[in-house]
Amino acid sequence: RPETGGSGSRWKLDEFAVDWLVTLPPQVLDVVLQEFALPEDWEDWEDPEEKVGRLKRFAWTVRGRLKRDVARRWKLDDLAVNWLFKQPPRLLDVVLREFALPEDWGDTEDA
Repeated sequence: RPETGGSGSRWKLDEFAVDWLVTLPPQVLDVVLQEFALPEDWEDWEDPEEKVGRLKRFAWTVRGRLKRDVARRWKLDDLAVNWLFKQPPRLLDVVLREFALPEDWGDTEDA
């Protein structure tokens, strides 16, 4: 996605880190690009691994929140949620955007 390039230069990330960003599911990437905040002294950090580590930890936190939201909304167990999030990012994006449960979903016991 082209918008990661601007963030990569804004955050002074190397190509490896930018390539990693584009592997995130679009819903996670959007939150990371909008909400990831750098400390005031970011310019002073010399260790690129520390920068990328901080970004990855933030992204994994966002991903975990999304997984919990999906599990709660669709009443899925951990196995189903983990399977869903192992799918390619584009497929996951379509499922998260377009999948709708029947109106009477809460009336059934089977998931």
